[in-house]
Amino acid sequence: MHKITIVGMGPGSESFLTMEAYKILLGSDCVHLRTENHPIVRTLKDQGMVYKSFDHLYEKSEKFDDVYQSISDSIFELCENNEVVYAVPGNPFVAEKTVSLILERAKAEDVEVEIVHGVSFIDAIITSLHYDPVVGVSILDALALDVVEVQTGQDYLWIQVYNSTIASNLKLKLMESYEDDHMVTVIQAAGIPELERIVSKHLYEMDHEPELFDHLTSVFVKRPLNHKYGMSDLVKIMRTLMGS
Repeated sequence: MHKITIVGMGPGSESFLTMEAYKILLGSDCVHLRTENHPIVRTLKDQGMVYKSFDHLYEKSEKFDDVYQSISDSIFELCENNEVVYAVPGNPFVAEKTVSLILERAKAEDVEVEIVHGVSFIDAIITSLHYDPVVGVSILDALALDVVEVQTGQDYLWIQVYNSTIASNLKLKLMESYEDDHMVTVIQAAGIPELERIVSKHLYEMDHEPELFDHLTSVFVKRPLNHKYGMSDLVKIMRTLMGS
């Protein structure tokens, strides 16, 4: 097996692409992209990057887990004969299941993996919002609402809100814990000047603009100023007291 180099491409703007990543992406014979549906790809292509993407695998399966496993398997097939450069949006360690799968298998099979840092989309979001995450924020996947208990005493950043259906499901989930007129912030294409949109809305109208929701969209929900403890908070307190 040959070496695998995993490169983070940042959130989409040239200003967030590291010099090391830039040199590797343009200097490789062929870069394998998890997806070419990322703003920085067109820029790199114009500058000479040669690549193939795994977008076709998304069309063959209805489950993301199956797609991610197929991508991981493909990377290992490729590295049997040559070194492989695999590039993902953002930071390789933030919401990148394929990277987790590759690292787990590489460790088991003693395959060398190099990680090239990429700026996370989360960095772009907190910069655009002028928000300090030290105050306490939970980053959650909008595709996994059924396993989440919302605690209104903290801030939330919901990621992967990539279409209006997911946005509607998230809205209904949040309306179980917040007032209908609670303000939320929809962030689309954070850190990409020509694409970025940041829109504050009442919760009940969060999903009323379908064009706001794509693969670059997240939703920020700040804790209410007049936070009152609800049933979910009580359950959490009871679990803490009972040591479970």
